Amino acid sequence: MKHVLFDKTLMDSMWFLFYDVNGVLDVGCALGVYLNSWKERGIKRCVGIEPNPMVNYTNGVEIKTGDVTNGFELKETFDLVTNMEVVEHINCSKHAALFDFITSHFNKMHYFSGPEKEWRKKNDK
Repeated sequence: MKHVLFDKTLMDSMWFLFYDVNGVLDVGCALGVYLNSWKERGIKRCVGIEPNPMVNYTNGVEIKTGDVTNGFELKETFDLVTNMEVVEHINCSKHAALFDFITSHFNKMHYFSGPEKEWRKKNDK
Protein backbone atom coordinates (compact mmCIF):
# COMPACT_ATOMS: atom_id res chain seq x y z
CA MET A 1 0.00 0.00 0.00
CA LYS A 2 1.31 3.47 -0.86
CA HIS A 3 0.71 6.25 1.65
CA VAL A 4 0.25 9.80 0.49
CA LEU A 5 2.15 12.46 2.48
CA PHE A 6 3.74 9.82 4.68
CA ASP A 7 7.25 10.37 5.93
CA LYS A 8 8.77 6.88 5.93
CA THR A 9 12.16 8.35 6.80
CA LEU A 10 10.65 9.83 9.97
CA MET A 11 9.15 6.48 10.96
CA ASP A 12 12.41 4.66 10.28
CA SER A 13 14.45 7.18 12.26
CA MET A 14 12.19 7.17 15.31
CA TRP A 15 11.27 3.49 15.39
CA PHE A 16 14.00 2.71 17.94
CA LEU A 17 12.09 4.86 20.46
CA PHE A 18 9.04 2.64 20.23
CA TYR A 19 10.45 -0.88 20.33
CA ASP A 20 8.82 -1.59 23.71
CA VAL A 21 5.37 -0.21 22.88
CA ASN A 22 2.28 -2.42 22.92
CA GLY A 23 -0.35 0.25 22.28
CA VAL A 24 -0.38 3.61 20.52
CA LEU A 25 -2.98 6.37 20.37
CA ASP A 26 -2.57 8.92 17.58
CA VAL A 27 -4.50 12.12 18.33
CA GLY A 28 -5.33 13.82 15.04
CA CYS A 29 -4.52 10.73 12.99
CA ALA A 30 -5.95 12.00 9.69
CA LEU A 31 -5.98 9.01 7.33
CA GLY A 32 -4.27 6.67 9.78
CA VAL A 33 -1.03 6.20 7.86
CA TYR A 34 1.21 6.33 10.95
CA LEU A 35 -1.12 3.91 12.72
CA ASN A 36 -0.84 1.48 9.82
CA SER A 37 2.94 1.74 9.89
CA TRP A 38 3.05 0.96 13.61
CA LYS A 39 0.68 -1.96 13.11
CA GLU A 40 2.92 -3.32 10.34
CA ARG A 41 5.88 -3.04 12.74
CA GLY A 42 4.14 -5.21 15.32
CA ILE A 43 2.42 -2.82 17.72
CA LYS A 44 -0.67 -4.72 18.84
CA ARG A 45 -3.17 -1.96 19.70
CA CYS A 46 -3.30 1.03 17.32
CA VAL A 47 -6.06 3.59 17.83
CA GLY A 48 -6.54 6.99 16.24
CA ILE A 49 -8.81 9.91 16.95
CA GLU A 50 -9.84 12.39 14.29
CA PRO A 51 -12.44 15.14 14.76
CA ASN A 52 -13.57 15.04 11.13
CA PRO A 53 -14.53 11.72 9.59
CA MET A 54 -12.14 10.93 6.76
CA VAL A 55 -11.56 8.13 4.33
CA ASN A 56 -8.96 5.96 5.98
CA TYR A 57 -6.74 3.16 4.86
CA THR A 58 -6.94 1.06 7.96
CA ASN A 59 -5.41 -2.34 8.19
CA GLY A 60 -6.39 -3.58 11.60
CA VAL A 61 -6.33 -0.16 13.25
CA GLU A 62 -9.26 1.64 14.80
CA ILE A 63 -10.06 5.29 14.08
CA LYS A 64 -12.59 7.01 16.32
CA THR A 65 -14.35 10.26 15.52
CA GLY A 66 -14.30 12.81 18.32
CA ASP A 67 -13.08 16.16 19.65
CA VAL A 68 -10.56 15.61 22.45
CA THR A 69 -10.84 19.28 23.45
CA ASN A 70 -14.56 18.99 24.11
CA GLY A 71 -15.21 16.09 26.46
CA PHE A 72 -14.29 13.11 24.26
CA GLU A 73 -12.96 10.35 26.50
CA LEU A 74 -11.41 6.92 26.16
CA LYS A 75 -11.44 4.49 29.04
CA GLU A 76 -7.93 3.22 28.42
CA THR A 77 -4.33 4.35 28.39
CA PHE A 78 -1.56 3.63 25.90
CA ASP A 79 2.20 3.17 26.08
CA LEU A 80 2.56 5.92 23.49
CA VAL A 81 0.36 8.87 22.56
CA THR A 82 1.31 10.89 19.50
CA ASN A 83 0.05 14.08 17.98
CA MET A 84 2.00 15.24 15.00
CA GLU A 85 1.27 18.56 13.35
CA VAL A 86 -2.08 18.84 15.14
CA VAL A 87 -1.83 21.72 17.59
CA GLU A 88 -1.82 24.36 14.85
CA HIS A 89 -5.29 23.21 13.78
CA ILE A 90 -6.76 23.75 17.24
CA ASN A 91 -7.76 27.12 18.63
CA CYS A 92 -5.16 28.31 21.12
CA SER A 93 -7.83 28.60 23.81
CA LYS A 94 -8.24 24.80 23.64
CA HIS A 95 -4.55 23.80 23.84
CA ALA A 96 -4.76 23.10 27.58
CA ALA A 97 -7.68 20.71 26.99
CA LEU A 98 -5.70 18.95 24.26
CA PHE A 99 -2.72 18.36 26.52
CA ASP A 100 -4.92 17.38 29.47
CA PHE A 101 -6.41 14.67 27.26
CA ILE A 102 -3.00 13.51 26.08
CA THR A 103 -1.42 13.35 29.53
CA SER A 104 -4.36 11.38 30.91
CA HIS A 105 -3.99 8.69 28.23
CA PHE A 106 -0.30 7.73 28.07
CA ASN A 107 1.69 5.34 30.26
CA LYS A 108 5.22 5.74 28.91
CA MET A 109 5.70 8.33 26.18
CA HIS A 110 4.20 11.26 24.33
CA TYR A 111 5.58 12.13 20.89
CA PHE A 112 4.69 15.63 19.71
CA SER A 113 5.52 17.80 16.74
CA GLY A 114 4.17 21.24 16.08
CA PRO A 115 4.64 24.48 14.23
CA GLU A 116 7.66 26.70 14.43
CA LYS A 117 7.86 29.73 16.69
CA GLU A 118 6.80 32.20 13.96
CA TRP A 119 3.46 30.43 13.53
CA ARG A 120 2.76 30.76 17.24
CA LYS A 121 3.54 34.48 17.21
CA LYS A 122 1.04 35.01 14.39
CA ASN A 123 -1.71 32.79 15.77
CA ASP A 124 -1.54 32.92 19.55
CA LYS A 125 -4.51 34.96 20.67
